[in-house]
Amino acid sequence: MDPTGPAAVIAAFALAAAVALLLPGRSTVRRRLRSSTDTGRAVAGWQRISRGVPGAPTAETRSRVAMTAGGVCGVVVLSLGSGAGAGSGPGPGPFLGPILVGVSAVVAYVASGRIVSPATRRRRRRLAVDLPGALDLMAACLAAGLPVRGAAAAVAGAYGGPLAEDVGGVLAQVAIGDSEAHAWLRLADDPVWSLVARDLARSVESGSTLVDLLRTHAERSRKEWHAVIVARARTVGVRSVLPLMTCYLPAFMLVGIVPVIAGAVPRLLG
Repeated sequence: MDPTGPAAVIAAFALAAAVALLLPGRSTVRRRLRSSTDTGRAVAGWQRISRGVPGAPTAETRSRVAMTAGGVCGVVVLSLGSGAGAGSGPGPGPFLGPILVGVSAVVAYVASGRIVSPATRRRRRRLAVDLPGALDLMAACLAAGLPVRGAAAAVAGAYGGPLAEDVGGVLAQVAIGDSEAHAWLRLADDPVWSLVARDLARSVESGSTLVDLLRTHAERSRKEWHAVIVARARTVGVRSVLPLMTCYLPAFMLVGIVPVIAGAVPRLLG
């Protein structure tokens, strides 16, 4: 094999994929390269495409997935090239192999950023159900004279699950000396908490204005969850078509079509 040919490049890429799985999570060199190249429209477009959804694997995990996919593709291309060299058929062209490796790595990186685990979906669903009532309770506590920290503690004590974990994390951050505004901002990246956390961070110093704000967010969250439930209910009929076809079509064939054919065959044969 030519040490400068495409096959050698693919082999080096596969080796790099294997090494990437053993590297630590963060790399100073990688951060420097990223900071020095994050300019221009092309980079901005790539960042928009490659940005993962909330709850997706981290960028480091996705990078390792991409390197692994590229390495596997490189091994496959190398095996095809070896088979072609042995006379078993045409192999990939001189540039097709590296292109396939690069495309598979890019696709794996982008696709892994769209994957959200079932546990994360269940957590968001539970949080969306609990959030309206929790915001109403927090608004009632504030109207009764409790400070924001006390109202949040009452909500964390009344609710369990992810909502209590999130509010408890905010209270723990405040307890170690962080400001309440900054502590609430830690939830700003959560798609369920986003608007509420940002408004709480802006208005946390003036608790009197939070009552109406929290009630407004509670009503908005309730309407959004109702819209999600209605949308799911409307898709039940569409999702049930395939199971119904799987069940009823064979039954229709056996009960309606097969007897007719079985009765007509003897007549046709005379």
